[in-house]
Amino acid sequence: MGIPEIVKRIILNDSGEEGLRILELIRRQREVSLSSKEISEKTGIPEKQTQIILNKLNKMGLVKYTLKEERPRWIISYWHYNEDGIIPLLIRRLRKTIRILNTLITSYSDEAALFYCTNCKRAIITFDQFFKLGSCPYCKSYSLEQVSKDILIKILEATINRLNKILCILSRGRRI
Repeated sequence: MGIPEIVKRIILNDSGEEGLRILELIRRQREVSLSSKEISEKTGIPEKQTQIILNKLNKMGLVKYTLKEERPRWIISYWHYNEDGIIPLLIRRLRKTIRILNTLITSYSDEAALFYCTNCKRAIITFDQFFKLGSCPYCKSYSLEQVSKDILIKILEATINRLNKILCILSRGRRI
């Protein structure tokens, strides 16, 4: 089985194309653990950058390493793919997203007005931000319209409910 698309997006966001290349290589080499030097040589990514990315992937739980003493006082890390780390990674990301959405609901509830960029369709800003900036923080457009705070909060709450259902499914160990 390949790396799930959602996990690829997380890696691209956190470690870039290099992180995805490294993880794909390690996943394909399932039977053989690779040193960071071997990974660097096979991917063409400098060894120092390879080690930084491997540590990020390890922190995410997608790779593990074993330490082997090659010669006295010379220890090398050998890296291998950890498919069991996918579900816990997704659970952590879902929990983080739910926390962020709850924070948005709290902050939006206190606002008098919210504005939406009709040009780039990305920005939802508060009245204070609108007054300070006068334009969209992303595309600098002046095409801002006021949005219904109540509708936005209901959409965020519905999204949180859907994410909580997915979280329950993942927490029980089922694949989606």
